[in-house]
Amino acid sequence: QHRYTVRQAQTGACSSGGLARSMRLFRRRAALLLLCGVPPSSAQAAPQRWILPQGRVGGCRAADKTSGQFLELWDTTLAACKFLCSNLMKCTAFEFTALPPVAGGTSYQKCELHVGQITHVFPVPGAICYEKFIHGRNYPPARPSPSPPLFFPPVFPPSLPPPTPNRPPCPSIPAVPPFSPPSSPPPSLLPPPLSPPPLLPPPNPCLGLVEPNADFRSCQNLRSAKLQHARLMNSIMTGVDLAGASLHEADLTGAILTGANFRYSVLDHARIPRTALTYADFTGASAREADFSGSHFDSSILTDAAFMSADLSHALFTNVRETESATLSGAKLNEANVLESTFLANNFSKSNLASSTFINARIESCVLDFADMTMSKFERTQIVNSSLHGVNAAHAEFLSTDLSGSELRSGVFTDSLLKGCGLRGVGAVGAQFQHANMELVDLKGANLMSANFEGAIMTGADLSGANLEGAIFTGAQVDGMILTDTTGTPIGLI
Repeated sequence: QHRYTVRQAQTGACSSGGLARSMRLFRRRAALLLLCGVPPSSAQAAPQRWILPQGRVGGCRAADKTSGQFLELWDTTLAACKFLCSNLMKCTAFEFTALPPVAGGTSYQKCELHVGQITHVFPVPGAICYEKFIHGRNYPPARPSPSPPLFFPPVFPPSLPPPTPNRPPCPSIPAVPPFSPPSSPPPSLLPPPLSPPPLLPPPNPCLGLVEPNADFRSCQNLRSAKLQHARLMNSIMTGVDLAGASLHEADLTGAILTGANFRYSVLDHARIPRTALTYADFTGASAREADFSGSHFDSSILTDAAFMSADLSHALFTNVRETESATLSGAKLNEANVLESTFLANNFSKSNLASSTFINARIESCVLDFADMTMSKFERTQIVNSSLHGVNAAHAEFLSTDLSGSELRSGVFTDSLLKGCGLRGVGAVGAQFQHANMELVDLKGANLMSANFEGAIMTGADLSGANLEGAIFTGAQVDGMILTDTTGTPIGLI
């Protein structure tokens, strides 16, 4: 059911016979994988590791700034795309694009299997590029102690159970003659000799280093270690493997954790304040009510991590881009600084973002219901297609910020600065904008039913096509406000 074609960057690039035969062979092997679900070779390689080119999200691009040569498949899945590229020797990278329906149409998914070297990415909506990790070629050498690149184990279709053979009907059972026990049991009925107990695995020598001010540079294997209540203050733990470890209520205050692997570890109630977490990987980790106050997350990975009610106050987030499905509900992010970072499908409900600063950040498809954003500052930031129901953003500053498509129902934006912001298509039923500066704001197609704009500055605001039923504009400055094709009966507009 997959549709696939071969595309290339330059016209006629497949004119040579050798390259054409190579692409035909590449196409046949991809078709074999799609039909059979198994790699052509008899021995399966180790799980493939992947990286994002330049650590950014976008479409795959070659050195000549084109898409290069690739095999294109439609109506497929991300898992199938990874599986195909992982098991095709000539596949160097893959690009997967998934876009929602447009104008009542249908959604689509596209997979590109690239055969040339990928050097960078280009911003493409809904696209992500993963490059095969090859040691010494595409791993960034300038970063200190990087964490292991992402890897995805091959995905194989489930095997079917063998069919049950047809069994012949059971013959009639002959009569059993009277049994007379032998004088001594035959050797075949004697119990087998006792085997020695299995040997216990040798103890982990790295556990002997667990103490304050420890140095783990020469012993980095703490995978699945039991470190509850461990005291590791000011320890050097650069690149330490703590995947699956239990660090419940452990104290790592001031430790150096650059490149540390916390994948699926338990950090509930742990203390990790004022800590360097550059390139640290928290994929799937649980850090409920943990203390990360004042810590630095630089290029860290937070995918699927759970930071419910964690203390991240005064923390610094820079270049944090792999955050999909992370949960930060109830977290303390007051006075945190977020720079050049992306949060995708995250849960910030009831979190404390008071006096925090977001610069050049992207918050997409996130939940910020009832979050405290008072006196926070958003500059050149996108908060798109997100839910801000009941949010408190009084006295907040939104400078060159786009909130298009977001839900602001019952939100409080009194005395906030929204001058020139994009609020196109927002749902702001019952929202409070009293005395807010909304000059030149774009509210085209917004639902402003029962919203309150008393005393607001709305000079030059564009409300074309907006629903103004019951909206209050008493005392608002509305000079030059555009009201084309609006619906409903507002209050206070003459």
